[in-house]
Amino acid sequence: LGQLVQRQVPVFGPEKVPKLTKLRDLGRGGSFTAIAGTLADDFRTAQVQYRDNARPTLIPMTYKAGQVLVARHLNFNSLEEEASDDRCRLLAPLSTEILILSDERVRRHNQIVELIGVGWESSPYDESEVPRHWPFVLTAFGSQGTLQDLLRDIHRRHAPQETLRLYR
Repeated sequence: LGQLVQRQVPVFGPEKVPKLTKLRDLGRGGSFTAIAGTLADDFRTAQVQYRDNARPTLIPMTYKAGQVLVARHLNFNSLEEEASDDRCRLLAPLSTEILILSDERVRRHNQIVELIGVGWESSPYDESEVPRHWPFVLTAFGSQGTLQDLLRDIHRRHAPQETLRLYR
């Protein structure tokens, strides 16, 4: 959490998580489930802005209702099944993604999705009086699709030998 504050990444608790509607499953991996959704209401936060070589500054940002965002959640099934000692191992990919997306050089890059913030949500499988909370990553939706979409498109349009040449 200290690194998030140091890197000026907005962190929002369960009461401040933006409401997404029209959810669409983008895919699942070993650690994450990615879901695209439309903002139900305007969502205000702050983002780091970099100008030339000047120090980064926080500027207020408003994401408008109707805008599509992506939430990458941990696979709760895996978390709830693991012993508490193994949960740190399951959190490692999320921590790595947050550290990469919050790096100044990555945030300056115009072809990498914008990290909007990190939120906390209750586990849907925890029915205790005080449920555990797990982090998730909220990013802008890549209007050009995912890297997987791009690779599939290249593969469809080009012969296998030409595809290999494109990757080298």
